[in-house]
Amino acid sequence: MEVIKNQGNRQEPYIYLDKAKNIFEIKGRSIISNPIEFYEPIFQWVREYCKNPNNKTKIVVELDYFNSSSFKILVDLFKEFSSLHNKGLQIIWKAFPNDDIIDEVEKIMEITGLTIEIETIEE
Repeated sequence: MEVIKNQGNRQEPYIYLDKAKNIFEIKGRSIISNPIEFYEPIFQWVREYCKNPNNKTKIVVELDYFNSSSFKILVDLFKEFSSLHNKGLQIIWKAFPNDDIIDEVEKIMEITGLTIEIETIEE
């Protein structure tokens, strides 16, 4: 499978998806004016990956901010991974203690039914 690596910037997240190295990372911020266009290649990659996943899939997310349109896209993206729920899927979201993003992560869990481990980042 093709590797996806987006370096990110102030508005777009850093994204690194590499099946061979078992790396699935999303970091930074997602405040994109057209998130559907930005995330479409990511969705295509995830759909293809889910057809023949690794034995274990560990997704590490360290988004510290995303806008409402990105929230919807992220929910849909995690729903794509839901087929791996009982197939070694682990999702870790790194956040600072008492960060508002934790509330958003809990909403994502509620909507998707997936378990997301919240890992505290030391300040």
